[in-house]
Amino acid sequence: MNNRTGSIAKRLNAALVRRKFFHTLLIDLAVAVLVIAVWCLTVESTCGGEISNVGERWFAGYEWVDDHVSEFLRSSENGFDGGVLREAEGIFRTVAYCFTIDGIVHVKSAAGILSAAALGLAALLILQLIGCFAEHFTGRGLIKRYLRPIDEIALSAERLSSMQKVPERTQTEVASLAHAINEIDDSDMRVAVHDSELGGLEAAVNNMLKRLEESKRKQIRFVDDASHELRTPIAVIQGYVNMLDRWGKDDPKVMEESIAAIKDETVHMKTLIDQLLFLARGDMERHVIHRMPLDANELLEEVAEESRMIDASHEYLFETDGIPHPVHADPALLKQVLRILTDNASKYTPAGGTVKFRAYEKNARVCMEVSDTGIGIPTDELPRIFDRFYRGQNLRGESSGGSGLGLSIAKWIVDEHSGEISAISSEGIGTRMTVSLDVYAG
Repeated sequence: MNNRTGSIAKRLNAALVRRKFFHTLLIDLAVAVLVIAVWCLTVESTCGGEISNVGERWFAGYEWVDDHVSEFLRSSENGFDGGVLREAEGIFRTVAYCFTIDGIVHVKSAAGILSAAALGLAALLILQLIGCFAEHFTGRGLIKRYLRPIDEIALSAERLSSMQKVPERTQTEVASLAHAINEIDDSDMRVAVHDSELGGLEAAVNNMLKRLEESKRKQIRFVDDASHELRTPIAVIQGYVNMLDRWGKDDPKVMEESIAAIKDETVHMKTLIDQLLFLARGDMERHVIHRMPLDANELLEEVAEESRMIDASHEYLFETDGIPHPVHADPALLKQVLRILTDNASKYTPAGGTVKFRAYEKNARVCMEVSDTGIGIPTDELPRIFDRFYRGQNLRGESSGGSGLGLSIAKWIVDEHSGEISAISSEGIGTRMTVSLDVYAG
């Protein structure tokens, strides 16, 4: 230890010793006061009557007693024994404890208890001073006790940093852990050295491996989804391009059909890529959700109005009970959910059908409904409609379009808001989708 470090340690030790001394002194004073208080209560109980009847209590010198206590009160039956008082010895021989019971003054000598308390406190004080000086000047003070855990950590780190100083058993344990890590392959293997001293490190490595595996699975899933779903539009575009290249460019009708098909497929592919990227960012927890107080009625009314402007082939109805239904959510994401539900409702509802919006509260939750009069969903397919890329038998016609990702995105957004999304449907009658979020109390 260099001079600077030693000087700092000495100053810290001195400060700790002083703090310990004053802390202990306060405890000693409290004990002395408690002993005197117990003695006073004991004396009062021996004078007859209840302690609760004691009116005043005080300590006074004999001169005050001589000046203020009358001859009548000096009789022994009233608690005053002048002979005993004047025979008291010690440094407090002139001090008396006075108290009144039912208006009568009682006087008792306090020389004994005060002398005993003072001598006991002085003895403890001397012993503590000796101990403090010893801790301060011998260098075996409190600082070593406080720094012992840090010293042990430093020594352990020093041993690990220099393998020639590490005991043979520790070398074996570290080597076994390194070997277990090197043996890990692409499967779900975990580090297992079965050593209690390396248990914490083993658990940390396994948690890291688990997170890496999960991240890898998400990446593989995204690549698989993208390659599978993009294959079809790319193949369609390639087919029309080859047809135009071979002979279609000289036929205006084929040219027009090819351009329209290529345009539709590129729009579809762009939508698909946007949806895939949205879900990929969600899987990687990279979406930032900006929550704020919202009224579900206002949000549903906005979506209904937008739908009327875009689509004139369906009737969009907004029903309201006139009561605000507050939720705490990201307005852009929640509106995206409602647009997905509305798009599905209109897509699978014949022209002239109705799409209805309404909000209400149930079981401390705000429910937002989007219902339609469309073709409906078979009962056996309902449990799978929120799976990625799932499209039911009724939805696979060319006119329906879609990638099967919309409801997956809606469910992810609702889950991130700690809500629920559900569907009730009947073939030929229609479908009702409900999003429920906690009521926002402000």
